[in-house]
Amino acid sequence: KTVTKLFKDSGNFTLRLALIDHVNGACSDTIQVNYTVPSNPTVDFGYVPVCEDSIATFSDLTRVNFGGTNYPNSWHWNFCDSTKANCDTSAGYTGNNEPPSFVYGFPNGGEFYVTFTVKTSLGCVGSITKPIYVNPTPKVNFAVKNTCADSAVQFTDVTTVPPGNKVVGWIWDFGDPLSNNTGHNNTSTLQNPKHLFTKPAYNYQVQMIAITQAGCRDSIVKNVQIYPLPISSFSAPSRCVGIAVPFANGSTMPNTAIDDSISRYYWDYGDGTTDSVSDPVHVFKRSGNFNVKLSAFSTHGCPDTITEKLFIYPLPKPFFKVKGNCERDSVTFNNMTTDSFGKLNNTSYTWDFGDTGVANYIISPRHQYRYPSTFKVNLTAVDS
Repeated sequence: KTVTKLFKDSGNFTLRLALIDHVNGACSDTIQVNYTVPSNPTVDFGYVPVCEDSIATFSDLTRVNFGGTNYPNSWHWNFCDSTKANCDTSAGYTGNNEPPSFVYGFPNGGEFYVTFTVKTSLGCVGSITKPIYVNPTPKVNFAVKNTCADSAVQFTDVTTVPPGNKVVGWIWDFGDPLSNNTGHNNTSTLQNPKHLFTKPAYNYQVQMIAITQAGCRDSIVKNVQIYPLPISSFSAPSRCVGIAVPFANGSTMPNTAIDDSISRYYWDYGDGTTDSVSDPVHVFKRSGNFNVKLSAFSTHGCPDTITEKLFIYPLPKPFFKVKGNCERDSVTFNNMTTDSFGKLNNTSYTWDFGDTGVANYIISPRHQYRYPSTFKVNLTAVDS
């Protein structure tokens, strides 16, 4: 007769089988056998938290009591997502020697369930399931606007992480070589830094690295354009009051890696009037020093301004008095002209006596009128 027995514990047991004569019970015999019930392995594993872009290492912490010929020879890993519906059951190993550790790369961060099953040489099986958390890497991103060369560029961190995680560190590399002349650094650890690039009109490769509280990191590289500034320039000759002044516009764009051009101009003549043409002509209605300002704007709206002083000469002040104004007398014209800036001499005057008579280059002439009348006398003075 065959008897089955379920042992609730492992260990060493003594089995006794007694045979008794069924007729009178007088005859009997007993046999005793020592029997060992091998134990199921006490399965456990160790795990060091990692980031989703790293390889996780699992260590076998399984124990087997009452060993001897009962030793582990089959190991199997089962990785399921948080729903336990999607599992990877392909990780296993069978043999006499277990690898020192098992490595696995998780497809993403978050919660997973890991089941580790160990089977011994005698067919005893143990298993354990543990929830583990794979730290997610940040989804790194930043916002930036392409900027003119004379302005600091504002960088804004827009990195995202799953709930329960937080970005605690930032490393910026602006791709901008250090310059002894500016003192600006090409790196930053601020979340939202500003940076004034040392070399204008260039495409920069800007890298941002974000680091979470678990030490997980990721990076992104973006192109940032620094638009060049125009180089404003002009020339203009000094003229007298009321004489048109031509302005020669010499503004240019620098030869840079970014193709750009000048799109518009703005002139401020310093006398309350303005203009927007490229090469204007302007008449100043008063004399003196004027701060003439030219602003040139590129197609990206980047400005450059230059201011030059322009002197407008004042006019001399012609004046004369008349002595002796009878018919056939010689009339004396006493020149009392004064100069405001330039010098005056006898070559500076032209007289028109109003009776077809003229006199050039005479300071105070005499003139005889041959008939009585009213005459309009004109004196023109030209300074140096």
